[in-house]
Amino acid sequence: EPVLGDTDKRFCGSFKLFRPDGSYMPHDECPMAIALKEGRDIRGEQIIAERPDGAARWLEPYPTPLRDTDGRVIGRIYMLVDITERKQAEHAARESEERYRTLFASAPMAVFVCDRNAVIQQYNHRAVELWGREPTCGVEKHCGSTRLWLPDGTLLPHDQSPVLDALRTGVPAHNVEVFIERPDGSRLPVLVNFAAIKNARGEVTGAITSFIDITERKRAEEELRQAEKRLRFVMDSMPQKIFTAKPNGDVDYFNPIWTEFTGLTFEHIRDWGWTQFIHPDDVAENVRVWRQSIDTGEPFQFEHRFRRADGEYRWHLSRALPMR
Repeated sequence: EPVLGDTDKRFCGSFKLFRPDGSYMPHDECPMAIALKEGRDIRGEQIIAERPDGAARWLEPYPTPLRDTDGRVIGRIYMLVDITERKQAEHAARESEERYRTLFASAPMAVFVCDRNAVIQQYNHRAVELWGREPTCGVEKHCGSTRLWLPDGTLLPHDQSPVLDALRTGVPAHNVEVFIERPDGSRLPVLVNFAAIKNARGEVTGAITSFIDITERKRAEEELRQAEKRLRFVMDSMPQKIFTAKPNGDVDYFNPIWTEFTGLTFEHIRDWGWTQFIHPDDVAENVRVWRQSIDTGEPFQFEHRFRRADGEYRWHLSRALPMR
């Protein structure tokens, strides 16, 4: 570290001075020395002063030469404004902004930001991928997709986008399902979330919108529906009596052969109502074995009598396996 000489001490006591980039600043190069040397005011400079206790403070100097009646410089007025807290706040804000930009750019979901008039101000790469185009920031409004559609196939005009509700009311909206249309005419199902951006006074200044491509989920749901449809078709057409039950034992499906056999509809025999057509002598043991099967996950197997629609009891072998 530099050793201060008498010349250095003339301008700033025993402080060590540094430029904003951290490099050492000799005292005869400080704003006050320049103001005295050149006989002019210095404004807009910033310096870092290291106090004798080692603490560093950011300062904004306002050196002003003093002149006699002939205009000669005879001294100076040196005002210093401590801006350390301001610089710390600026540094924290820059770090926060950098974290925000990093998160915004790297988020796996599509995100875009619009102002209070719904004009798009910012978007990330994932949004461009889903839209299939890159909208013009500061010009285009509401959404970067070509068109929006509701799940039922109804066109949703951009000027009726739910983002306008968030901008108007400040109330967020979650998991709104829409289809975005790309320039090639393809449509992608997405779940959209809207949240208003507010200033310190609570006023809405814009909105941030995130949306997730749920194409794979919709495809899986459709495959599941088709699988269930095929399964239901098979069960409905089987000559055996088939039922399914919830984990607690409540029956939630009977195939049609049950209705033909018992003369009762599903509404009459759903949940535990099916015990009504078991022979009274078989009910208690049947329920005990059934509950044991539920508790242990072991297959259920029991021989019991079911009452037919004409009142006759017929012996049946019932078997049930856990679905996992």
